[in-house]
Amino acid sequence: MQQPKPASLQHAISQRILIQLGLIVGILLMSMFAFSRGRPIYFVGIVALPVMVYFINHPPVLFASVIALFNSMLTFPGIPQGLNAYHVAAAGMIGLIVASLIITKKTYRGPRYLSDKFLLFFTLIILMVMTVHGSGLRALGSSMWGGMAYIQLFIGMGYLIASRYIVLTEKQWKYTVAALVLLTAVPAVAQVVFVLSGGAIYQHYMFVKAEIGALAYSLYTHEAAQGVPRYQMLGNLALAVFSLAMVFMPLRKSGMVFFVLTMIGVFVLAGYAGYRNVLFRIVLTLILFFLLIEPRKRPIRVAIMIGLGFVGWLSLIPVSGSLPLPFQRMISWIPGMSISPVILYDTAFSNEWRFQIWDMVLHDLPQYLWVGRGFVMPASLATLTSETMGDSVLMAYLYHNYHSGPLSLLMDLGILGFIGYTGFLIFAILEMYRAFRRLAPGTFLHRAFAFFFAHFVVFVLMFYFVFGDVKSSSMHFFIYLSILRGIILTSRQQKAGQSVSESSPDRTPGALPHPIRA
Repeated sequence: MQQPKPASLQHAISQRILIQLGLIVGILLMSMFAFSRGRPIYFVGIVALPVMVYFINHPPVLFASVIALFNSMLTFPGIPQGLNAYHVAAAGMIGLIVASLIITKKTYRGPRYLSDKFLLFFTLIILMVMTVHGSGLRALGSSMWGGMAYIQLFIGMGYLIASRYIVLTEKQWKYTVAALVLLTAVPAVAQVVFVLSGGAIYQHYMFVKAEIGALAYSLYTHEAAQGVPRYQMLGNLALAVFSLAMVFMPLRKSGMVFFVLTMIGVFVLAGYAGYRNVLFRIVLTLILFFLLIEPRKRPIRVAIMIGLGFVGWLSLIPVSGSLPLPFQRMISWIPGMSISPVILYDTAFSNEWRFQIWDMVLHDLPQYLWVGRGFVMPASLATLTSETMGDSVLMAYLYHNYHSGPLSLLMDLGILGFIGYTGFLIFAILEMYRAFRRLAPGTFLHRAFAFFFAHFVVFVLMFYFVFGDVKSSSMHFFIYLSILRGIILTSRQQKAGQSVSESSPDRTPGALPHPIRA
């Protein structure tokens, strides 16, 4: 005789059926309305609603989609300017988690982090700055511009908190990392196609966010054969392929050839991107990864890294002057390199530009030290920006693009914002390091955690000492911290012997996995 289902299980199933029926009715009504009015935006809703139905039954796929879409720069018509597809997916995940918690009335029983308290404090500082200097949300009647930065931050912080309620299996993590690498190639391929076609093929930018400055520069240098020809979007692809090599290729004799070939491909991609900081990040992440993984082999691996680095440095010295210009730009920070005068001028101009914007920010910083400037811009400055298009330093200042993480925090969110954000990052690093030491060594999860933790730490260091911006860097921190926390939950589920697959007999198919007790 079949066992009756528990009342709570029946309640969860009935709630899920009601939600799905509601969405089906919504699809029918929107279809009728779209055909009667002929409005294209409603057809987007028709496509979106079935996707919502799928994600309600597969929350882990939605969580994995946010991560996979992060570097893809994918978008689609109808998304507000400033948001990408991963923002929409993250916002949808937040709504799904909130709705599920309201329906099931479950409480969080997973690990709690002190860093989240600093994040809450940082959120309160943002709200205070918005209250004093305005939100910049013109849709709500504001007379200022720039409120999309606040929306991006709130989506990122909400996503990080919501991610604690979803647990992936180890197999799902492998698919997620592979998808992250694959989709990171989208903007790189889009830029290469655009430039090599002389700008004739541009239609794909209906669905890929266009970095106008990078595209215009790449097209000009390619067509005019002047300056430093670069494909800037290859920088993220180099970092993504680097993660593929470190996570999926254990350093064993059988896989060493593939690892070396992949790393050569990483440096080639980074070279054509021409970013100095990309090479710097790869080197630092590689060093930190090897210091974390397999402590017993740490001394010999450190010695091997030092030796290989020394050999690589000596090998570059005689050939550096004959390398393509973007490669020379990438290695221009390494001592002893023979660098073209074109690159020396390019890097000197870049450094001088940063000094000028920093000088402007430091001059105005005292008046914003306690209550930050915020991210908005008064409408009265709109005409000023159009009149100063030739002054890139002033334009950067007006649009809060300071090229410095600490100055971005201090200028836009004040000393309290700096304290809250810095405390969040410091305690996140300490918490993740303690969690890493409890992971089972020699496993995929251990290796993946070691890489993403090293990447996270290096990016924090770069944010404070090389380049950073609280608007553009924050989502990077939230995404990679959600990966680290997610791996911790997966490891705990494995240790407890609990299945997190959708076919688990002790929970509703498609229901949200629940973190176990610490």
